Amino acid sequence: GNNLIHPATSTGGVKDNAIDIGGSSNRFKDLYLSGGAYLGGTAAANKLSDYEEGAFQTSLTCSSGAITLNGSHDELAYTKVGNLVTVTGYLVVSNVSSPGGILYIGLPFTSLSGSKYAASVFLSFNSLASGSTLDAWGIIDPNNNTIQVYVGSGSSVSATFANRVVATTDIRVQATYMAA
Repeated sequence: GNNLIHPATSTGGVKDNAIDIGGSSNRFKDLYLSGGAYLGGTAAANKLSDYEEGAFQTSLTCSSGAITLNGSHDELAYTKVGNLVTVTGYLVVSNVSSPGGILYIGLPFTSLSGSKYAASVFLSFNSLASGSTLDAWGIIDPNNNTIQVYVGSGSSVSATFANRVVATTDIRVQATYMAA
């Protein structure tokens, strides 16, 4: 047999795109699927097969040296709908050991491959090294599982942001990207 439930007329005929499941005052409680749901069409692009919310323990790394996060402020929250991931959070640095170069912030999922999937990141930094007023230029490169933070200027970027991170630096992160 055919393992499908088909919408039908009262006489058993096929009825397409005409029957609702539940209503505004007679709703179902939960829906459990082992596959996905097609929304707005039946093409593969209309299939929603993943929804996930969570938190993950991230880390800060750099081209040279080391950066340690405060254990009470080392998680980022994420929501993943299909392959679109949004990450938010607040991080606090507790210790540094001669950090230098690019600052890297870990992500929960690897980004999709291909230049059209590169993403910009919104970052706010507080308590950087003395005299370090600058623009943080955060990006997620394709096929990558980190945010890379550069020093930005009106005409270029430099790979020296980690040099400005100190033991009291705190960071707010907002990123949206496409996961592989």
